[in-house]
Amino acid sequence: MTRRNGKPEPARRRPVRTFVVKLDGEYEGTEAVMISNPPLRMLDELSEDEGLQDFDRVRRATAALTQRWNFVDADGIDVPLDDRCAGLTAEEVWALLAAWYEARRSANGLPKESADESANFSPSST
Repeated sequence: MTRRNGKPEPARRRPVRTFVVKLDGEYEGTEAVMISNPPLRMLDELSEDEGLQDFDRVRRATAALTQRWNFVDADGIDVPLDDRCAGLTAEEVWALLAAWYEARRSANGLPKESADESANFSPSST
């Protein structure tokens, strides 16, 4: 680390940007704060060829993208966020990840996914 005026320079850090991801349909009112600029290795975990075929990888990647959420269980108790989204159902994980993808598309100025595109992203691979 280079010194400046006899003092070490502060470490540089990559900025982490987030956005609020809002779920709809039966999950209306549920939202999560998620990372909008993840490192490419995290996106690799979710690539169609590899990651989406391994639901454990999907769960871990979704948890890593998520900073907080307001999911509740059937009794209305807050579901804690852990490193594998263990308190969620498979459908909730897929809904959260689909909402994240859509929020990223919107944030990057891309059009909404067509029904054909979103058919490739479903819980049928679990």
